[in-house]
Amino acid sequence: MSRFKRNSGFTLIELLVVIAIIAILIGLLLPAVQKVREAANRASCSGKLQQVGRALHNYEVNMGFFPPAGISAASDAQATATRAQLGIPDGMVHSWVVFLLPYMEQVNLYAQYRLDASWDHAFNLAARKTPIKFLQCPATPNPDRTGTSSAAISDYAPNSGVNSTLATTNVVPAPAVPRTYIQPRSSYEGAMRVNRLCTHPDISDGASNTLFIAEIAGRPSKYQAGKLQSGSVSGAGWADREAQYVTHGYSEDGTSTPGPCHTNCTNSNEMYGFHTAGCMAVFGDGSVRLLKKSLDIDVVTSMITRAAGDIAKDD
Repeated sequence: MSRFKRNSGFTLIELLVVIAIIAILIGLLLPAVQKVREAANRASCSGKLQQVGRALHNYEVNMGFFPPAGISAASDAQATATRAQLGIPDGMVHSWVVFLLPYMEQVNLYAQYRLDASWDHAFNLAARKTPIKFLQCPATPNPDRTGTSSAAISDYAPNSGVNSTLATTNVVPAPAVPRTYIQPRSSYEGAMRVNRLCTHPDISDGASNTLFIAEIAGRPSKYQAGKLQSGSVSGAGWADREAQYVTHGYSEDGTSTPGPCHTNCTNSNEMYGFHTAGCMAVFGDGSVRLLKKSLDIDVVTSMITRAAGDIAKDD
């Protein structure tokens, strides 16, 4: 009688069972891996913004005021006085980052950058093309992208204030129930503004209660509610004068303004991060906090204004 020797390999059914088990394990592990990666990105982003916060305070200690959100070519008396105080010739245009370079361990880059020429001048090409790694959030796609005039990007910028239309009835387009998105304020200005210098006494709401700089990540690529869109947005470069922005409030899908969404709905001149719960922000006391997307916009605007008597907490 002949005998048949059994093949020691897997049968098709056994192989399919193994594949199914592996797929289940991957499905169980992937969310945990994503959570660990997100926590690591948030921690790294927070650490980078802490360096920015320290630079802000070291600048203020040395100069007696915080840096402006940028310098434009405006010819009004205040702008002229600010340029004179900073030693910048009339007509020159610069971003907020330039003033902090010596306080961010970028002394050589600051020496290379010329304040007697605007940020987009050929004289400043080599400087503005230089990436500054701790201005790049690790959660943001393509960290080495460039903005206008070949400028290396920054995912962080000053939030200079609140658009006052948020305190008026939203009628265009007319909502089903007309409403205001924030309570009227005595002032809509933030701490860091273009052509303006801010001191501690100017922040009557308290430095620890006032937001200075927050994420506006992903520029010049345009994002709405987590999805990459066609087109681009301005202000991406760390040297770009248009880097700063104000809060307008958008719809949840990021397509229309005004609206109740303050974070992660669009990066077109609004706070935006690639963290699931919100974006990271630096406050006037140097602390870094996660600005939760779930917060009411009235609470968030209270954090942005520096002297409106509208102190708010984020808990």
